[in-house]
Amino acid sequence: CEGCGEIADEFTLKGVYQVSSSENYERQEASAIFLIKK
Repeated sequence: CEGCGEIADEFTLKGVYQVSSSENYERQEASAIFLIKK
């Protein structure tokens, strides 16, 4: 992706999460990432 190199230089990936549609008020599947600034 455009800009991914800059993100990788500044952050460390700590986790990738999936949220099912039954676990949120919008009733839509969702994904999230957890980044920590280096």
